[in-house]
Amino acid sequence: MTLSSSDLIISHLTPGNYASSNTITVNVSTNNSYGYTLIAKVGDKDNPSLSNNNLVNTESSDTTFTSLSTTDNITLPNFNDNKWGYTTASNIDTNITTYSGLLYNADTIINATKSSTGIPMNNTYPGTNTTNFTIAAKAGQTQASGEYTNVINFRSVANVSTDISITDLTYMQDIAKLTDVEQQILLSSMVEDQQYQLKDKRDNNIYYVAKLKDGNIWMTQNLDLCIGCSGTVALTSENTDLNQYDTNGDGTGTVFYGYSKDSNNVITWTPNGTTVAGSPATISDFSYSGSATTAVSGWTNDYNHPYMAEGKSTVSYGGTSNIYANVAACVAAGYSELLCKHNQYGNYYNWSAAVAMNDTSMYDDNSKYTVAPNSICPAGWRLPKGLTQTSGTVNISEFNSLLNRYGIAGGNDTAGSTNVGYEAGGFNKLVGDPLFMTRAGFVYDTTLYISGARGYYWSSTVVSASQAYYLYFASSGLYPANQSNRDFGRSVRCVFK
Repeated sequence: MTLSSSDLIISHLTPGNYASSNTITVNVSTNNSYGYTLIAKVGDKDNPSLSNNNLVNTESSDTTFTSLSTTDNITLPNFNDNKWGYTTASNIDTNITTYSGLLYNADTIINATKSSTGIPMNNTYPGTNTTNFTIAAKAGQTQASGEYTNVINFRSVANVSTDISITDLTYMQDIAKLTDVEQQILLSSMVEDQQYQLKDKRDNNIYYVAKLKDGNIWMTQNLDLCIGCSGTVALTSENTDLNQYDTNGDGTGTVFYGYSKDSNNVITWTPNGTTVAGSPATISDFSYSGSATTAVSGWTNDYNHPYMAEGKSTVSYGGTSNIYANVAACVAAGYSELLCKHNQYGNYYNWSAAVAMNDTSMYDDNSKYTVAPNSICPAGWRLPKGLTQTSGTVNISEFNSLLNRYGIAGGNDTAGSTNVGYEAGGFNKLVGDPLFMTRAGFVYDTTLYISGARGYYWSSTVVSASQAYYLYFASSGLYPANQSNRDFGRSVRCVFK
């Protein structure tokens, strides 16, 4: 297989006007009848000024055109100032063709034409195939003049005879074992908004997952993992989202309480809190009472140590008057099994439990916008991010971004605890197919409150020593980045990285 392309240059970029663009052709010749996958990534890790996905001024590396997001789909007239992006469209139409961004030092598939039959696709394999690659940039009125540059590397990979399908996988953790290219092929094979089922290898619980409109794979029912329960397998970096062992993340910091690492660098978290003086028990429990308010024995409000309440098999669908002890009771009441399974409560976790730490006191009032590195999600999956900050700019939460894609959120919250409201029909979209956000309520002061009426989902992001960001919704309001106490028990949904 051979690959060739020419240099790509945009010249005469006029500040303030529409973005300008230019196109090259990338040619791949192969004798593989299954075709090839063309991959691109931007940046030069050996050049500090180009260790990013921006176009950098050769005279001042502080001046850049920043890349669009990989999930953006933006036409030329809608480019923001000092942005750049790419497209592989064959025919460029200024008002129709959309552009997105490339990842720094990470693979992005830009052409994944392939065959699983051994028959050359479209009579082009074996042979030479051409991909048009166009970049565009828009300069603001104050953008410094000069030459802007970076490195885009193209790579082609011969396809194998079998496609990768999510129906070929058994466990949620299996996706993390695929290569970057295989993961993107898997993602491209999934039907948007279609529900699939995978097991969590830690307890064999089966969960619905779906590729949603933000391009990511999300759980579409609540996590039900019992941490610290009798008979639960050890939580390690091979089955759980445990990426960091110490405060610095490189082996030089203070080891997190309850963490250990073996000679193969496999991290283990023991969530019983025994390494923290005076730390509480992890597990609390409640029995179904048929009402929106239920006693939860054993729960203690704690900002910094892990607590979990077992939600059992309780299902809520259609409001506080429709709470059922289990899926069978929900189905007997006339709801479909699909709806009932999606609306199981799952378990309730305080923030320390959700981020898989026995002591979160390191996250104080100076830690706002910090993203916790670990979580109780399956390996390869993670908690959604709340508000984050990049170069002084506050980014909306991943919940907010997802809901925007479905026409649900009535606006963006970059301040925290803002009711953005709903677009028309937004609430029904939120609790219906394919998102199935569940109104499971919250646990506090040994009580489960307002189940069937309100939903609460943790993010991984810190607000202060006592608070973290989370999604909060009810029929009367939508808060994509609400901020409140870390000692409440809330639901967890995981997204694949």
